[in-house]
Amino acid sequence: DVVEKSTGEFSIGAGYSSGGDTEGPTVEGSISERNFLGRGQFIKLSAGGGKRSRDYSFSFTEPYFLGRRIAA
Repeated sequence: DVVEKSTGEFSIGAGYSSGGDTEGPTVEGSISERNFLGRGQFIKLSAGGGKRSRDYSFSFTEPYFLGRRIAA
């Protein structure tokens, strides 16, 4: 029998910066999936920032690039 396991992850975080141009509270959140659509692909979306800064990130990894076992 095959038992399915969770392959996704959700995380959140918070902090406080006390120096530089970005002084103040910061927050961050991300969601990722290690087996996207059951094809072994990895996908991650994240966002974060504070009062004066914003950071966004998107990541996608194909484990069999061009039919070979090369991650891209």
